[in-house]
Amino acid sequence: MLKRLLILMALVVPVGVLVTLPASVVLPQAADGLHFQSVEGTIWSGRAKLAFPKQAPLPMRWEWSGGLIWSWAVESDEISVQGQWRLGQRDRLEHIEGTVDIEYLDIAQWLVVIWPVGQMEVNIDHLAWEANSFLHIHGELYWPKAKLRGLVNEDLGDITITMSPSEQQWDETDFVVRSSADGIVGISGGVSTNGDRYRASLVLKPRADRRELLRLLAPFGRQGDGGVLIERSGQLGVFDE
Repeated sequence: MLKRLLILMALVVPVGVLVTLPASVVLPQAADGLHFQSVEGTIWSGRAKLAFPKQAPLPMRWEWSGGLIWSWAVESDEISVQGQWRLGQRDRLEHIEGTVDIEYLDIAQWLVVIWPVGQMEVNIDHLAWEANSFLHIHGELYWPKAKLRGLVNEDLGDITITMSPSEQQWDETDFVVRSSADGIVGISGGVSTNGDRYRASLVLKPRADRRELLRLLAPFGRQGDGGVLIERSGQLGVFDE
């Protein structure tokens, strides 16, 4: 009888510890380069705040979905995104979808007196990274009825951004930007990044009947071929300590 009791305890105790294991023990080491605050709950169901440099922490939650899969969600006034994480794939997320307020992305820092407005729809098949080393994304961002406000108040049409690992730089993802023909100002070009450094080359081109907008766009880049080329590079600082 004592032998059976010992065997039962040997089986039950580890399971009990695992089921109630605090997320605060595991989560801070769970993903390379990501920083968590105010961690509550267990590894099976809980919540925390995801901290990014120079940004307010984002509330997130997670729960076990069965098998090797966990579901997670980040929800705030600016962001509503959810996806999945699979055990054994430490720095990889899958099936990411939701919406992001375009102002949260702080693109206006490139243009100073012009800022984009609208909401971006996120549809990413998978995302993998290593902090300050590489970033690989397969997916698409869709920005319907995109607009510019500020010094220039015009429509950009519908913008699609396709994301895929770069063929030139193994550690980077290329964001290829294209807009529909119904925008007053067309946009094309792209951004390449490994999650730390980035290079951007974008062309803003007014419609043929609105060439007077070139005068307003000219200070932000090099003018030529009926448009303005905006080139920027630097560090995103996503994985800053």
